[in-house]
Amino acid sequence: MTNREAKNIISVSTLLSLALMLVSLALVASQTGCSSESQATASTTEPAAAVPSVEVGRVEPGDVERTLVALAELSPKSRITVLPTLAERVSEVNFEEGQEVAQGEVLVRMRRGSLKSSRAQLDAQIESLDAQLAQQERELTRAKKLRDGQVMTSQSVEQLESTLAATKASKNALKASRNQLSLSLDDSVVKAPMKGVIVNKSVQLGDLISPQVPLAQLLDLDTLEATLQLGERDAVLVAVGQTVSVSVDALPGQHFEAKVTRIAPYASAANRTVSVVAELPNPKSVEGVRALKPGLFARAELVVERREHVLTAPSRGLLLDDALLSEQHAGERLRKAFVVVADGTVEQRRVRVGESQGERSEVLEGLALGEALVVRGSRGLADGDAVNAVNLADSDARQLAVVQ
Repeated sequence: MTNREAKNIISVSTLLSLALMLVSLALVASQTGCSSESQATASTTEPAAAVPSVEVGRVEPGDVERTLVALAELSPKSRITVLPTLAERVSEVNFEEGQEVAQGEVLVRMRRGSLKSSRAQLDAQIESLDAQLAQQERELTRAKKLRDGQVMTSQSVEQLESTLAATKASKNALKASRNQLSLSLDDSVVKAPMKGVIVNKSVQLGDLISPQVPLAQLLDLDTLEATLQLGERDAVLVAVGQTVSVSVDALPGQHFEAKVTRIAPYASAANRTVSVVAELPNPKSVEGVRALKPGLFARAELVVERREHVLTAPSRGLLLDDALLSEQHAGERLRKAFVVVADGTVEQRRVRVGESQGERSEVLEGLALGEALVVRGSRGLADGDAVNAVNLADSDARQLAVVQ
């Protein structure tokens, strides 16, 4: 092969390589263009974002109550400390801690031997004086007859009269002492001054007791008192005879009715609160057990005001908002609400709220009768967003149908 022929072969192969490269580039370019075109087509045909569905509740007329809630302490209506009036040794104890006793029931007896002996001695002395008085009265009668016959002087008669008067005075003194001993004998038996339950027993058989040293305490548990401490503004809303609903954590779901019986005429200097006392019955159950116990803390609720036919809205649709919380004044409640308007969008409202009653709250400002506010699905909503509103009643009906 000549040099010329060799050069021609190299040129042909080079041209073939260049042609193959061009074809490859063309194929890549065509694939890239198709891909870009398909992406552009896909992007132009992508569907719009779905409108969120929300549940709404209506602003309706309703009744609301203003309720005061306070912590109360339960205590017995009556508490009596049982005290002896004699210093004597105990010979009998008829009660135990926690025992229920009747009024007049004997609790403690003391030794009575020395008292009975002293009373017997006084009885003997009084009997002796009675004999002396009889004798002196006879002598005085005879002396008066002798004086009238001028046989005895008037001075002698006066002496007999003085002696008789002194004897009578001695008898009266002895009778007073005897009466006192009789009272002491009665006091040697300590009886329950009222019906109640024994607590804080502090006496045992054989103890030497003395006056003013307590033997026990007696509590009346048939009626308890709930004592509330209310602030100055709340206390003026409460009146004697008002009903109080009392509940305790130990008995969830149970409520006991009490009546306000006393309101302190002054506020405590320590915390500026007013003491309010309500009485509630505490009868025994069929099993002989009382539901409430003194010393428990209870929750007391008092309805102090009732307003009828006011605007109310579902409480779930009245949302907390940091900006509104920073604006509200003392005693004011500001909330945020999303109201569905005619064009299917939501409008953010500033709502001033009053009292709450169950699942609804009083609307003082910001909503109108019949308006629908979002009660479920408000997360992420903003003013002007389009929504698909579903009535709360319809949603509840569907949920009930599913359950059934």
